[in-house]
Amino acid sequence: MKILITGYDGMLGTGLVRQLTGKHELFGLSDRGESRSGVISSQIDITNRADVFIKIEDIRPDIVIHTAAYTDVDGCETNREKAFAINFEGAKNVVDACLAINAYFILISTDYVFDGKKKTQYNEGDIPTPLSVYGQSKLEAENDVKSKAKRYTIVRTSWLYGKNGKNFVDTILKLSDLKSELAVVADQVGRPTYTVDLAEGIENLLAYCKRADEYRIHGIVHIANDGETSWCDFAKEILKIKARNVKVSAMTTEQLARPAMRPAYSVLSLEKYQSLTGKPLRPWQEALREYLQ
Repeated sequence: MKILITGYDGMLGTGLVRQLTGKHELFGLSDRGESRSGVISSQIDITNRADVFIKIEDIRPDIVIHTAAYTDVDGCETNREKAFAINFEGAKNVVDACLAINAYFILISTDYVFDGKKKTQYNEGDIPTPLSVYGQSKLEAENDVKSKAKRYTIVRTSWLYGKNGKNFVDTILKLSDLKSELAVVADQVGRPTYTVDLAEGIENLLAYCKRADEYRIHGIVHIANDGETSWCDFAKEILKIKARNVKVSAMTTEQLARPAMRPAYSVLSLEKYQSLTGKPLRPWQEALREYLQ
């Protein structure tokens, strides 16, 4: 089976390539177009609609996993035009090209489509109310896919970290080399998710879809590592695993004063994914230990 991964050389794309290599014929598109073992790759600007159509028509994949995105939450807030060009228009170009060849489309989305005011886990049917430009741009992409695609899944995930991308885990480790004390936000709670585990979850979902008659699952599925934590406690666990003698103190979101607002509680319900696949992902602490080995 031919699988095309946009953003194949990014953080999630790297995890997907690792998970799917040797099992499928893999193709990759990205703005860098870097060479990767196991992937037939090429460079592309996903905001260039004509180029997207040409490349996807040429590859004619069975499945497209769209990971390419502008994920700098604060950067999106200060550059709304770029955020919507990549996260909405780019996704629109890819899904329209998929429609033209009847390819199955998987959009990677985010917990930041929610405002965090709910006190219990967010399920797939909850109404999104994003607080940030990043969340708004991803929600617009979701809505566009739902309005036109017949063969699709929207995968929402949260607090991603992994190789080949800027992430919280690596940032904390770098800061711990420079400082003896760190202040980290304690009033935002979510599910940290290792890209390798998310890639496994996507593969599990694809296996279910195939059993359910040629990829006929439509709609949204939440996939993340099990368990929830705050950024502050996440940082403490990172430093504990690496045996760093650095004090971590709690601070509030208001004290941090970032350009973009974040949800206070964006824990995604995993019940749908687990009921479909029967394969829950491991606890976030276990995944983190593997990443830090």
